[in-house]
Amino acid sequence: AADLAVIMATLVLPFLAPFVFVFTGGDPTVFTSSADYTNQDMIVRLAIMVAVCVAAAVGLAVLWFGFRHEDDEHPRWRPHLMHWAMLMGGFWLIQIIFFTTFFTNTVNGLATGVVGSLGYWLAQQGVKRGSQPVYYYVLIGWLYEFLPAILSIGGFATVFYNLVMSPVRHFRWDPVVAGDLPPSVARETQARIAEAQAAAVAVDRTADTDETAPPAAAAVDPADEARFYRVVFAIFGIWWVIASWIAYSVAGEKMPWLLVHIALPMCVFGGWWLGYLLRRIEWRSAWRARTWLLTIVIPAVLFISLIITTVLSGDAGVESSAAGRILQWLLIFGALGAVIFGGVYGVLRSGFQEGLRLLAVGLAGLLLVLTIRTSFTLTYINYDMATEFLVYAHGGPDIKRALTELDTISERTVGGRNIVVAYDNDSAWPFSWYMRLYPNAKYYGESPTPDAMAAPVVIVGPANRAKVEPYMARDYVKRTYRRIWWPEMDYFDLTPDRVWGALTDPAQRERIFDIIAFRKYRDPQNLSQFRDLSKWPYQGEFDMYVRRDLASQIWDLAVVPMAPTELSNVPVIEPGQVRSIAATGIYDGAYDDLPLFAPRAVAVGPNGERVIADTSNHRIVVVDGTGAELRTFGSHCNLTDPTGTPCVDPDGDGPLALGDG
Repeated sequence: AADLAVIMATLVLPFLAPFVFVFTGGDPTVFTSSADYTNQDMIVRLAIMVAVCVAAAVGLAVLWFGFRHEDDEHPRWRPHLMHWAMLMGGFWLIQIIFFTTFFTNTVNGLATGVVGSLGYWLAQQGVKRGSQPVYYYVLIGWLYEFLPAILSIGGFATVFYNLVMSPVRHFRWDPVVAGDLPPSVARETQARIAEAQAAAVAVDRTADTDETAPPAAAAVDPADEARFYRVVFAIFGIWWVIASWIAYSVAGEKMPWLLVHIALPMCVFGGWWLGYLLRRIEWRSAWRARTWLLTIVIPAVLFISLIITTVLSGDAGVESSAAGRILQWLLIFGALGAVIFGGVYGVLRSGFQEGLRLLAVGLAGLLLVLTIRTSFTLTYINYDMATEFLVYAHGGPDIKRALTELDTISERTVGGRNIVVAYDNDSAWPFSWYMRLYPNAKYYGESPTPDAMAAPVVIVGPANRAKVEPYMARDYVKRTYRRIWWPEMDYFDLTPDRVWGALTDPAQRERIFDIIAFRKYRDPQNLSQFRDLSKWPYQGEFDMYVRRDLASQIWDLAVVPMAPTELSNVPVIEPGQVRSIAATGIYDGAYDDLPLFAPRAVAVGPNGERVIADTSNHRIVVVDGTGAELRTFGSHCNLTDPTGTPCVDPDGDGPLALGDG
């Protein structure tokens, strides 16, 4: 185990260069996603720090492995310095190949891989991405890692009882059951005991023949020495678990994927305790006395408690008479009493400690089943749903749905994925990744261009929606999708009063239970209803515009032309009523802080001004020859709708009639 710890330390040391950089006065914010690893001064400084860490790793390996010789008498094989060097060579060969993308990105690849991996995390501490509360890991940890957490608590209790509460056991407690010691360790221990006994006999003989010889020092029992190291491991496990919880809870960046660094020590320490527990049980005696049935007591009690909760909530699904309800409660409490009586009897029959061990095994088995259920649901059912907390920002299922529709349109019109599709910077995540498959994709950033807006399919995020809509209003069909969504964030700003209020309110307790057990969320404003995922409050959208003539062809996608609007009823100026002109400019600015929206006509006034019918904005825009705004006028009154509310005549002569003004 010590050899493995040294090997792991020498593997990790070179990656700790960012810590050295920060401790020597460096600014951790240089390790951002846009860090310039091509800067010569920065490269030199980081290279020196990596070299220092590598030298420390080599020095540690030489001190630990370098002074071993082949003629050392060890009952079992142990690695030497050459073995360590071969291991490092294989490790770094793999790292360098992948960090440099098969040697196509050498300097920047090595810098981002060796230094940027930890450096980026350090840089995020000041950013505090997500701004999660200090209790964030307590919430999601108990949602997903409840099994190792409870096993770790059992390990804490066992170590505390044997080392603190029982001074007598302190001197003879072994964290490993004797039967679980590996044969090689057992042989080595026996060999050392034999050597110690032989040395003690030799000392005794010397003392018998030489009365002037000083008394021999008391020899250390090799078995006690080995047991001491195993006790140290158990104490180290406690420190590892507690230190991980504290370190990641106080860190600035709290993201759900970092939970693995808290779960790992709990799995190791909790796994040790579960193995220790299982090996301490006398299973043959438990089978003969049938006390093994204690393992089903806790699952049975929890199951009956769930039935009671269901009945109390009124969701039993069966309406019955008063006599039926009484019989129902008698059966429930009769079953509960029988299970509790059987549990108490089994504990008394097997002995208190043995009974507790069997009950704990039953609880661990139940938690194992629930962990499998939670893992399966997360991985295969809710993997892209915002109902799970273990992924902070989900790409919604609508992304794949939109891409499927895009593929269908492309295959039916131009073949393959050759359709022209334009997308902006607000939808670049995640579409930059998917658009690599579309050779004719166009990126227009935050500035829509006429060329990009002529694409058969246009994708836009909310940030640029107002800029794109005027181009799309007449000839495109729009569908809105969920691009990204986040888990519920009602856990922010928790106070003792909020927690107590939620625990004492039956409706809030039911809401919490639905979240924990089923990942179903009741509307906080109306706890009798569940939230509609299509109206999830924590989400970002994107719009996909499809040219109207294409949308009418792809009928099976339910992409149909928009219903006729008031635009089709607006009187259109006939040819000859105004003097037509050749196009001499493009007027696409914002006039009176409002961009043009579906303009239908343009004319030239007597003084050369351009008069634009900005139809969807219900106004007339007048600009000069250079496009500078002169004036705007209009209103949203619908003169052609006799059933609508009459508009007010600006002259004050009464209801406005067609032709007034």
